[in-house]
Amino acid sequence: MPAHPLPHRTASRGVRSAVFDPEAQTRRELAASPAPGSPSPPGFTFLEVILAAAMLAVLFAITGQLIVNMKRQTRLAERHSLALRTIENSMEELTAMPWDKLDDATIAALELPAAVRDRWPDAALAGSVTASSDPVEAKRISLTLSLSPEARTRPASLTTWIFRRPRE
Repeated sequence: MPAHPLPHRTASRGVRSAVFDPEAQTRRELAASPAPGSPSPPGFTFLEVILAAAMLAVLFAITGQLIVNMKRQTRLAERHSLALRTIENSMEELTAMPWDKLDDATIAALELPAAVRDRWPDAALAGSVTASSDPVEAKRISLTLSLSPEARTRPASLTTWIFRRPRE
């Protein structure tokens, strides 16, 4: 008997043939399918897909809210930063003035820059000068800038002390 590359076995010996056997294919499919009551085969069920979609929808909604809140906070921080820069400039202008000219009337005469007035027409700059002579002559200058009265942001404030130069 000639030797074959694939052993040809006969059914009489109870060994399967290497040739296509439809019954063997059916047996393999049955063996691969789960028995009743056993866990389902790997894959996704419709319920799992729906739950995953729902979780993604919740994730997108939360992410959207976070982005909106982040933009709002960034806008408020920019407003506050601009207000601080504005009163810093005003404070620098005041501290450069002669000692005798520093009073509440000088602060009332201060005007906001045109860019601030154009962007926030309701912006208000307020302040006060408080004189002190203990232990040396000094003036406490406080400035407050509120960009809009109805805004939920607190006004920006800045306070400094200037001291009279000794007379020579």
